[in-house]
Amino acid sequence: MPTYVPDRPATTRTSDHIVGRAVSQRHGRAWQDSLSFLLGYCLPPVVDSTLYAATGSPREIFIAYKRSPGARGLAIIAELHDTTNAGQSCQVLVELEGGGTAYLGPTGPFRPGSSPIMAQAGTWTDRAQHLDVLDVSSLVVGTVYWIKVTWTNTPGTTRGLCRIKAFEVPRAALAEDSTDAGIDGGWPFAGNGLYDGTSSALSGFKRFASEILRARDEVRRHMQCVTLASNGTALNPQAWICPSNPLTFTAMLFNRTVQPGFWFRVRRKYETTTPHRHGFLCRYRTARTTAELRVTATSRTTGTVATVTVALPASATYVASTLAYIDIPCDGTDQDVRVTMEYRTADSTDLYLSEFVLFEDDALVAPAAALAAEDGSDLQTEDGTTLAPE
Repeated sequence: MPTYVPDRPATTRTSDHIVGRAVSQRHGRAWQDSLSFLLGYCLPPVVDSTLYAATGSPREIFIAYKRSPGARGLAIIAELHDTTNAGQSCQVLVELEGGGTAYLGPTGPFRPGSSPIMAQAGTWTDRAQHLDVLDVSSLVVGTVYWIKVTWTNTPGTTRGLCRIKAFEVPRAALAEDSTDAGIDGGWPFAGNGLYDGTSSALSGFKRFASEILRARDEVRRHMQCVTLASNGTALNPQAWICPSNPLTFTAMLFNRTVQPGFWFRVRRKYETTTPHRHGFLCRYRTARTTAELRVTATSRTTGTVATVTVALPASATYVASTLAYIDIPCDGTDQDVRVTMEYRTADSTDLYLSEFVLFEDDALVAPAAALAAEDGSDLQTEDGTTLAPE
């Protein structure tokens, strides 16, 4: 039976349920509630960025996305820049790059054939938000997908999107079918048998172990910033411009006069000395030769530094970089980390960036679908817990 998804964590700690003591119903119910909260409710935001005002059209941005195991809908929210002329609007289209786009619900503002959304006249402190939901249930968990947002201004003096947000929609229930995340809602109740089961079934202790690993490793937070995928100029800086500076790494200013730092809190999964692996991607354009982008993460109090350098081959249009990995330190106070970027080019060609993202990509344990080794030997998680073969 499906499992109810609570909107808050379980009130008991899993550490209170001591291994070796008699098993009771509350053990399973507490674990089930915690897992359902993590896999069905506490889903990560994907992006929340403000955008430059941009007349003319069409305009576009790209958003990187990795689906969580329990996610079935991805909400997209857009706001328009205010305008001084009544009747100005945007025709907005949200789709998966490469095709295969599906939506939830019969109608919405960001799908083919939808009516234009209207911009507010004058200055508003609380702009109207327009929402549509992509159906992501068929997307492969852990695979990077690109979501393309395109808009056409009507008339051409309309200033386009002001803000774009995306987040996975919380679920009301999990374990609705054999492919869904979560634990069978009826199994932990008193009177049902206690058994190992398999990781692919919806009940049993191996399913618990499988879903714990998925909640740790496959519900990934995204730290992402986007701007318009356009060439831009000094007077109309829609993309992030990196003026040519051959052979020397130079601070990336993001169209500012002082290099900005991006602060975020790294999730600590192991000891403080064990870094947390993140994947890095960006969308870029550089005309003639390969450029390089260096990402540096520095702990707030300890000063521990991690870096990764990404090669950006020449491309006349905006494309995605190769996925790179950086092991971000967790040893600072509250795991606070400051991220900065530097770049260099091989000749006098400028580099343009329209997006970058850091997302959790730490999978140091056995995949959920392969908890038992094919040769019949036991597997161990990173904390030494033995998982017997199925």
